[in-house]
Amino acid sequence: MSISHSTWPVMLMNYNLSPWICMKPEYMMLSMIIPGPSSPGQDIDVYLQPLIVELKELWEFGIETYDAHTNQTFQMRAALMWTISDFPALAMLSGWSTKGKLACPTCNYDTCSQYLKHSRKMCYLGHRAFLPPDHPFRRDKKSFNGEEDHRPAPTSLSGIEVFEKLHDFNNVFGKGNKKRRRNNEGPWKKRSIFFELPYWKHNKLRHNLDVMHIEKNICDSLLGTLLDILGKSKDHVNSRYDLQEMGIRKELHPRKDNTNGKAHLAKSCFTMKPEEKRLFCTVLKNAKFPRGFASNISDRVDVDEMKISGYKSHDAHFIMHYLLQIAVRKGLPKNVSLALIRLGNFFKAICSKVIRRADLEPMQIEIKEIGLVRNRRYPEGCIAEGFDVEEFLIFGSRYLHYEVKTPFSRYRTEDDEDVEKEGDDLSLLFPKLGHPVGNGKKKKGKTFTMDLELSSEVHRYVLFNTGDEQVEDFLKEHKMLIDSNIRSNPWTRAKSHSQEFGNWFKEKVKNVEVPNQCDWFHNEIDEYGLTRVYFNKSRSTDDPFVLASQVHQVFYVADPIEKDVYYARNKVLVDLYDLEEENCPNIGDTFWRELSEDIGPSDRLSDVDMRWSREDIPVDVVDMPSDAQFSEDTTMGTSEEEDDFDDTDWDWMDADD
Repeated sequence: MSISHSTWPVMLMNYNLSPWICMKPEYMMLSMIIPGPSSPGQDIDVYLQPLIVELKELWEFGIETYDAHTNQTFQMRAALMWTISDFPALAMLSGWSTKGKLACPTCNYDTCSQYLKHSRKMCYLGHRAFLPPDHPFRRDKKSFNGEEDHRPAPTSLSGIEVFEKLHDFNNVFGKGNKKRRRNNEGPWKKRSIFFELPYWKHNKLRHNLDVMHIEKNICDSLLGTLLDILGKSKDHVNSRYDLQEMGIRKELHPRKDNTNGKAHLAKSCFTMKPEEKRLFCTVLKNAKFPRGFASNISDRVDVDEMKISGYKSHDAHFIMHYLLQIAVRKGLPKNVSLALIRLGNFFKAICSKVIRRADLEPMQIEIKEIGLVRNRRYPEGCIAEGFDVEEFLIFGSRYLHYEVKTPFSRYRTEDDEDVEKEGDDLSLLFPKLGHPVGNGKKKKGKTFTMDLELSSEVHRYVLFNTGDEQVEDFLKEHKMLIDSNIRSNPWTRAKSHSQEFGNWFKEKVKNVEVPNQCDWFHNEIDEYGLTRVYFNKSRSTDDPFVLASQVHQVFYVADPIEKDVYYARNKVLVDLYDLEEENCPNIGDTFWRELSEDIGPSDRLSDVDMRWSREDIPVDVVDMPSDAQFSEDTTMGTSEEEDDFDDTDWDWMDADD
């Protein structure tokens, strides 16, 4: 689809389902599609009105619903818990402007911001206010803005406070003439339509940000800056002049060359040499994930050009979780690599426990929805029609007899029937099903139990006709054994081989030594908290094997410098849940324990070791920007008609161009 067209689907997730199914595509409800070609902006409330009406009815009156388990009906009620969106859409849904001086909805009126006149962007400071009062960062001047920060943490506005403040707010919708900014209303652009829900003002958490979108934004900035990709790096000449104006990081200030009027820019501490960039890209290029775990990220990496492009949100998700930690440790100073490793481990920790379905590939849903678009002139109608048909089929199939073919009964065939014998344990998860072999159209088969002789013949037939190489080797071995021990005619030897092979094979398999015994390799935890395994250093141990319950599935990322050295990365398993409380008595603190262990070492380097520039890399020589290019009259405010669109969305859509 063209990037000039923007379509806004509104999806509903049923949180009242089991965690292993609530986020599956077949349980997502497409409530509406807001047509393009442009963003609805603050007018999104106009499109949400039908949804709000239905949500109010579901809360106040409910709807009569059929329960297939009890074969009865009940009055079902539902409530909207929160919204999940990217940052620009949060402004559209909440009514709080996410641009300008007070862009942070958490800090609200206490947002600490500063306008950078050279970069022509707003900079948001004051994050130390959320630290404990005695934290050493609060007294650290050099590493921050040159000042100490002892402010208390800002208090978020409650739903009741917002409701009362905007009670008499007059919403004005439409894309008419450019409206004058209403300074008396501050950052509020509207009274959100969600406050029409009677319970919305009592919700403590009303709007959430999509973690995948945040990871994509951060990954874009990190890769663009570390690899110094043109147009993507955050370390440019304008940012250096902003540092000079703020009076911080003097090592990075531009130095004027009076001989030619040029400016010299020292390389920052996170700048990599060409060979270090190639090592960084090599890690991403050579990484191999387990099947079905991630897309082929290596196709997006160009080692010779030292850049990565065209990757999607899901690729950024895995780069942040598993590859960034390995890629930065050999090419950056310790203080920089440690910060990036901890950042990647933090995202991995919160995604592995708080959102257990984070590893479900969003690309599946994206490709699925794009596949529904058959008419590029009317994309919304095609998506809605295709999605509605699929919803009807999936929801209706839950109440159909198993003989009606649906995606949820495809394991049955036409003549399948429950095969149960007296005394068998019934299993809904693994039912005993089968159907007679042969032409079922002419004659209905019957279920019967084979006697020992017939069962032996069937077993023998399978073994002699399996075609498996390992079984064929055993067949040859047994035939040689028969030929060497029996002195008779070929027919007698063939009969003995046929009749005795089954029992011989059974005993032989019992005594076969396991060929894949465990090879124990030397491993260690490095200074960054990463598990390093030396495949060229074996360890002696008395344990020939381990049980499946004693291990966790991992995959290995090769070290770009040392041969036969790999880093073990824990694979997040999806769709596996242990719901028995007796098996996990410490389930309440599991998340925090994993988070603290996986984040890495937290000892901060002293200010003596902190250097903002690298002296082993030549400086950049650039033209000095003219005063006219960055004039003082650049507007700092935002217009009511300002586009609520994130620049990273454009990067995401035209990444392949």
